[in-house]
Amino acid sequence: MSGWLALMLVMVVAGREVMRELSAFQLMELRSSIGFCFLLPVILLNGGLSIVKTKRLPWHAARNLTHYGAQLGWFYALTLIPIGQVVTIEFTMVIWAAILAAMFLGGRPANVKSAPLGADARRFTKFPARINTAPSTVKASSRSP
Repeated sequence: MSGWLALMLVMVVAGREVMRELSAFQLMELRSSIGFCFLLPVILLNGGLSIVKTKRLPWHAARNLTHYGAQLGWFYALTLIPIGQVVTIEFTMVIWAAILAAMFLGGRPANVKSAPLGADARRFTKFPARINTAPSTVKASSRSP
């Protein structure tokens, strides 16, 4: 969890810095191009395009478009809201994963299994929200004491 948090914070800061020069769409295209360049040699060394054939192409396309749109929105949000709120929203990912898994996989989470999820979600989302979303009462000053 701490590794994920550290990498997420690095990505948040790097994304915000890059967004000063590029639009969200340009950043996503650059990210996709770099990812393609990294994956192409792996695919070619393991048998070519025959290893990526699928009978579920429409499902993969829908998933990829959804993922692309979500990441595009995430990078755009970096320019609109404070980093603290972005990280706070990221911690709700566990809740969304449970809800969407139940919807798409047709399962119903048992109370015993979902109780720890709720406890973790409350611990990670409410505490940072109290710190990061409260209006600031501290006045910034450029003078040193």
